[in-house]
Amino acid sequence: MPANQPSSSPPGPLRSPAPKPAAKRPAMKVQMQKPDAEVAARVGKVMADLPVYPRPMFGCPAWFVEANAQLLGCVWGDALCIRVGAEETARLVASGKATPFDPMGGRPMREYVLVPAASMRPAQLRKWVERGLAFTETVAAKKGK
Repeated sequence: MPANQPSSSPPGPLRSPAPKPAAKRPAMKVQMQKPDAEVAARVGKVMADLPVYPRPMFGCPAWFVEANAQLLGCVWGDALCIRVGAEETARLVASGKATPFDPMGGRPMREYVLVPAASMRPAQLRKWVERGLAFTETVAAKKGK
């Protein structure tokens, strides 16, 4: 058929290219730590007179700030996970005073650290909680669902 002449057969249906298969995400290595009952009770006592409320998170006892509904911290094994902010997290980890909180294995939560609560005196535990509360109260409130 000459190039300038239209085809006598009707055009076929327009087809979009086949969709690409979605890339598979690697399986997350969830490393859940059962909360130590003694540490949970000690942290609960510290939290009792603060403007926070308890709610489970990651299968552990956790506390949220009343004013903004943001997670302040939780008991992770025999450690306290506490929110101190990204800059403070980097500083504390670099100094060796804390370790990053990495519940999913390879995806650390950048504003949270783990501190060894089982070996802390009540006053030390209170200082960590107050440090976390001072930061977490500055975080914007969660939007309603």
